[in-house]
Amino acid sequence: MPKKQSTGQGSKELATGELTSPSTISAAADDAMNAMLRNLKLPEQEKVEVTYTTRSGEVFTTLKPLRPQAAFVLSEAPDHPVLGVAVVGYSRFSKVSVMNIYNNHGCLVRWIVEDDPELVASAKADIAKLSLEDVKVVGTDRYSDVLNDRFVRVVIIGGPHTERHSKAHDALQACKNVLCDRPIAMSLEAIKDLFSLARQNNVIFMPMLPGRPGKAFSAVVMSLFASATSIACQRRLPDTFCTSQRQLELDDPATMMLLTDVAMQDIFAVNFSICMRPLSVEVKRISTSAHCFEVCVTYPNKCNFAIQCGLGQDDLDSQLFKLSGDSLADMRRVDHMSHVNINAHSANTSFNEVQDSADKVLRFTQEYDSARADALEQMYSMASGAKALASRVRPAQMENNVLDCVRIANAAFKSLQESTPVTITYY
Repeated sequence: MPKKQSTGQGSKELATGELTSPSTISAAADDAMNAMLRNLKLPEQEKVEVTYTTRSGEVFTTLKPLRPQAAFVLSEAPDHPVLGVAVVGYSRFSKVSVMNIYNNHGCLVRWIVEDDPELVASAKADIAKLSLEDVKVVGTDRYSDVLNDRFVRVVIIGGPHTERHSKAHDALQACKNVLCDRPIAMSLEAIKDLFSLARQNNVIFMPMLPGRPGKAFSAVVMSLFASATSIACQRRLPDTFCTSQRQLELDDPATMMLLTDVAMQDIFAVNFSICMRPLSVEVKRISTSAHCFEVCVTYPNKCNFAIQCGLGQDDLDSQLFKLSGDSLADMRRVDHMSHVNINAHSANTSFNEVQDSADKVLRFTQEYDSARADALEQMYSMASGAKALASRVRPAQMENNVLDCVRIANAAFKSLQESTPVTITYY
């Protein structure tokens, strides 16, 4: 059913009231939004009876909702049933975010900010296709209007990576909760600035990293990573991907951006899965049809991880992994992953080619669309005061993770400059 947003009596009362503090504004905005949407009918969730036995032998029976797609649990936050969302930059990440919002009942899209005429046309076409009402598509010159909208509680930032830090900073300064695509920024100071501002204004800043926020990896996949002695990775390229023929130089800002993106997406995926940080990194120039660098890192367990990367791939996140090692032959649960329920946690991973166990090689594809939907749900739960999902998000840990990624990228850039492996310094 189309999502409707109309101005009613609640918004008129809000316009005439005297609001003097951010908390008062937030509460009044919630009351007005609730009044506007009090007649919104949400579909009842199907539930299934589940019986399980604990380790102590106790038997419990409960009702669990069937969730074919990610959905917000409104009962967790009865005082904040709907949050207004602004989407900045209509990149692939932003398009997926709009679809996630549409498929959930906890948020409504109010603004899309984009300057590129083709992307503006794409945004308007998607709005019409989804029958969304009262969604404004504006340029960056009206970003201040977006941030002044009292109903906007969450800002999702994609678009050009060079603009993400400033857009996130402005949103946090305006006391908005921010979910930001990677790479967020290229310097330690810029990262610290954003997290510090979020703490200062008591709002949430969540950059998208593999596994945090959002569920991305099953226990089986993390065990596979931890059991491998050699890992290779590259982004999965769509059929429409156009390879850039541009030659990257050290003084080109795109070089540092590419290395930072690799650290935040590819290297952190393994960091998160095996609970380790790499000790050293080496970057080499390569010449293939789609890649210009090979980034190699070594972990404390002697595992070597090699990533091939190229320009134009920062808007992609699906990864093709190849794992090898003697221990992989003992992983008996791998074949279970080929027939998983599409709604299961492990649906992010597809084992598209499992070689004979004697070869001790495993290939699979890791995707993140459902993890992005889960990240948005976590943002909703935190922004609305719900505790169950919010407990999985640890802002301090997330800040440390992002800072570590920037340190890895800095070491990778130094390796490229000196044409030698570089030890990564974390403190």
